[in-house]
Amino acid sequence: MPKIFTLTCNLLAQHTLNFKEVGLGEVNRAKSSEFCVGGKGVNVAAALLKFGLDATAVIFSGGRTGERCADFLSEKGIKFLPVKTDFETRSGFVCRDENSETSFFTEDAVLTDADFEIAMSEISKRAESGDILALCGSVPNWGIGKFSALKTLLEKSKMRFVCDTYGAPLKDLFFWESEILKINADEIRAFSSRSFDELKPETKAKFFGITNGDGLAYASVGGKTEVFVPEKIQGRAFATGCGDVVLARLIKALAEKGECGFSDFRSAMDFATECAARKGIFGF
Repeated sequence: MPKIFTLTCNLLAQHTLNFKEVGLGEVNRAKSSEFCVGGKGVNVAAALLKFGLDATAVIFSGGRTGERCADFLSEKGIKFLPVKTDFETRSGFVCRDENSETSFFTEDAVLTDADFEIAMSEISKRAESGDILALCGSVPNWGIGKFSALKTLLEKSKMRFVCDTYGAPLKDLFFWESEILKINADEIRAFSSRSFDELKPETKAKFFGITNGDGLAYASVGGKTEVFVPEKIQGRAFATGCGDVVLARLIKALAEKGECGFSDFRSAMDFATECAARKGIFGF
């Protein structure tokens, strides 16, 4: 079974505050609170570990906030490979009441090319041909230096590449060879105004999928396309982390079968719907 490395370039120290009701412009006192570590790559690695796979979250951690994140991951038994930076890890606050959820985040962390190259070097020491590298979420300060370091790692190590990103990295990696390219609909619209059918010939991904919450999802494999209609949830949906669960299930299929197909996408979406109907099923 291959080793899986999830790249988390924008680690998050997340504080969740639970209220009966939140009033704007007022002093609000939480009924309870929790701390956890977020970032798409951490969430994906945690899910993969629960699926019984060998997954390591590669993180960039800085300052006391980064130390607290590392302590939390250790306590939870989540395998991680830390690259220490000179910049404080970002923080986030999720405010939940009985009717809604609102998130607040500090500014993104700074990620230097030098720190990114250290991460690529550390992965190369541990990876073997056929292992999987998943770039998950945003990459602060993306540019030619990081793109070159990533390409060098993939070409030398013969790792299989999975991508779920947006913004500047997507403009480069959309056209790069990958096993899985899974993008959120809002992120793909920011990338291009063209339709799915117009975009799919331009990517070299073996599996190309677009998710859209509870809206229509699209997947392309081997030149064929299928449209998926997610199951509707009765009652309140807890959508946080559902896209991460979809990605984790797709990676699971790749690791176990060597490929990812339409049935795997349907299974992943059904599982994410189940998670959305049950608050905190994966601790996100």
